[in-house]
Amino acid sequence: MPAGGGDQRELVARLRVVIEAKDAENAVLRAELEAQRERYRRLELRVAELDVRITTFVTEYVLPLLACPCCGKINAAQAPPWAHPGSVSYGPGINTAAVLLTSYGNVPAERAANLIGMLLGVPVSAGFVDRASERLASRLDGAGFDEAMQTALAAKPVLAADETPVNLIDAHAGLAAEDAGAPHVLVVRTPRAGLTWLRALGSRQAAAITAVLAFFTGFLISDGYSAYQQALPQLAGVPQCCQHVIRRARAVTKLGPGSLQS
Repeated sequence: MPAGGGDQRELVARLRVVIEAKDAENAVLRAELEAQRERYRRLELRVAELDVRITTFVTEYVLPLLACPCCGKINAAQAPPWAHPGSVSYGPGINTAAVLLTSYGNVPAERAANLIGMLLGVPVSAGFVDRASERLASRLDGAGFDEAMQTALAAKPVLAADETPVNLIDAHAGLAAEDAGAPHVLVVRTPRAGLTWLRALGSRQAAAITAVLAFFTGFLISDGYSAYQQALPQLAGVPQCCQHVIRRARAVTKLGPGSLQS
């Protein structure tokens, strides 16, 4: 070995120690990086789970009572319009789902409650679904919905009307004796998509139908039921629905030529 060879061997040994230390440090860093990647992957899975659920926020409203210092009357604070004192209240999304499923989708209340729980992750009762529709009807009534609908329908030159029976727990609740009969819903609408008005009827009697239609003076398309003919003095005419005419014509053709001759 040339002079100074011992110093070189010592330098190489020190470099090996440094390299081994760096290798060990890199191994630790790689292990930590893999652990962080695993935690990140689990967080992504958790976020994906939360994305398909609805986070429910519960807000409690405390309504204080204050006594008037002059007269002693107890006054209570008013709850927000969407909150109903004494019961659990849900936000506009849940209420909208209850109304649309039952009114537009014609889904029974109990099944609508189950669907809301499955789709939105919020368990509700069938009673809540019924009350949601009742509250909407009450607000529409208070806002003058029927009067506004009559005004809008009265401006149309042509309307269509038909009635359909409905099942009620007590068919005669709140009805006078002269109005008792088979409960129906009267549907009054524009021939094309536009306005549709539903009115409850205690019976299918002509007087009940003509009373609802007293606001209209144009042409009223119907299925030929004689009750609509009694409104002729106020109407421009009562043409029959083409679908009903076609249905009757098809029924006649099924009888055969012999039946037509007789």
